[in-house]
Amino acid sequence: MTLGAAKLARMRLFGRSPRLSSEEQAFVDRIEAERAALERSEETVEYLDFGAGPTGTTGRTADEMERGTPVTRRIAEVCRTSSKPPRAGRVLFELVRDHRPETCLELGTCLGISAAYQAAALELNGSGFLYTLEGAPPLAERARGVLERLRLADRVEVRAGRFVDLLPDLLSRHEFDYAFVDGHHDERATLDYFDAIRPRVRPGGVIAFDDVEWSDGMRRAWDAIRTSDGVGSSWKRHGIGFVALAS
Repeated sequence: MTLGAAKLARMRLFGRSPRLSSEEQAFVDRIEAERAALERSEETVEYLDFGAGPTGTTGRTADEMERGTPVTRRIAEVCRTSSKPPRAGRVLFELVRDHRPETCLELGTCLGISAAYQAAALELNGSGFLYTLEGAPPLAERARGVLERLRLADRVEVRAGRFVDLLPDLLSRHEFDYAFVDGHHDERATLDYFDAIRPRVRPGGVIAFDDVEWSDGMRRAWDAIRTSDGVGSSWKRHGIGFVALAS
């Protein structure tokens, strides 16, 4: 499916109508109830973090990102700081509802909140499937639980492992209508993901990048992506940058 110029302009400037149907609101309410439960959790998890490090820091070196950095975090903290906030979840939800993609990709599952918003849109659309990748197996396992409780597991496959290890197989097997890159907020890595994913996104498809204002490096990466050959249009909403490929 592709987005028409009028619909793209509407989404860039205003998004969809702020009013949700009763079915849509019911899904949003259930997802937010899952978020609230995660934010109350006292559980602690240990895992290797392959990302660029917390925002506002100088970032990790390429070698550090390759090896992964051991971290110990509370689930509540992970949810509050790393899951997409409600308004950003709504942006993704509305995009998937309007775009009606069949095959979708997400890099950075975290605890499954953004995946849930996208999968809920697919469920309401009546078709479509999301492959989502998470570098930390403990977080991937909890995301599966969130999706199962929301009865969205049939719309999503959560794969645990480093993006660089998992992505080539998916790209060799599938073409995508939509992709959301939400992890490893590093300039070079972001450009590499775009270069890898773009040839496997169908004409008229959309690729989204989270936290395009994360750092100077991410701002440079976003500028390079939005001005790339083959990009028909670009826009930003709530810190997420979107490009629609030319049809």
